[in-house]
Amino acid sequence: GTVTTGNSTTTTGNGTTTTGNSTTTTGNSTVTTGNSTTTTGNGTVTTGNSTTTTGNSTTTTGNSTTTTGHGTTTTGNGTTVTGNSTTTTGNSTTTTGNSTITTGNGTTTTGNSTTTTGNSTVTTGNSTTTTGNGTTATGNSTTTTGNSTTTTGNGTTTTGNSTTTTGNGTTTITNSTTTTNSSTTTGNGTTTMIMGTTTVVM
Repeated sequence: GTVTTGNSTTTTGNGTTTTGNSTTTTGNSTVTTGNSTTTTGNGTVTTGNSTTTTGNSTTTTGNSTTTTGHGTTTTGNGTTVTGNSTTTTGNSTTTTGNSTITTGNGTTTTGNSTTTTGNSTVTTGNSTTTTGNGTTATGNSTTTTGNSTTTTGNGTTTTGNSTTTTGNGTTTITNSTTTTNSSTTTGNGTTTMIMGTTTVVM
């Protein structure tokens, strides 16, 4: 897959790319970006049914995912994200950055104030938005992380400071927060048990 990282990066497949602060874009696979990052093309990854938004310590999820370390995130299905600046790899495309947008056939328009039109439309401001056909980075669950590390997926084990582990449900995390399906949410020194899964935070 394709990986796009950086503050003002634009990557396009079949569609057209237009950049500028207040941007309008038209066309099948058209991408318009301002300060955010845009990645387009079929098989682009960042989201499946759900969306993933990440901060400094980015999390990408998959089945049987394990995440360990202070600001490190590791995901299953061949995807790995590590470090403060996130790197995501896998079969599909991964886009990372402060304000990242990934789109498939639909049109994506981004900027400080965003307007988006198209079949599979994505509009984002400072946060990260990902859309597209056959997109992979998250399954049915959505994960949003701040500075802490988040790992989601079935049978996930997460260990380290300020670590979050989630099941099939949606997880939103700020600093040192943990949320789970059959959930226990705590701060530092959290232990979370999901579906036979154990999460230990030191």
